[in-house]
Amino acid sequence: MSWCHGDFNYDGWVNAADEAIMDNNWGMYQSMSLPLNPIPKPGAVALLFSALAGLAACSWRKRK
Repeated sequence: MSWCHGDFNYDGWVNAADEAIMDNNWGMYQSMSLPLNPIPKPGAVALLFSALAGLAACSWRKRK
């Protein structure tokens, strides 16, 4: 058994001792999740506008 199978104390068994270890550490690393930032970065905005400009140019070119 290993940590990814639930054996947190590496004794070869998944039991109440492993559950106690998991319960004590539950939510401990929640702050490491990706922050939701509603403000896009300038590079992302520039990429979006350049993609839109390329699509507009292609559609305008196909009309002629």
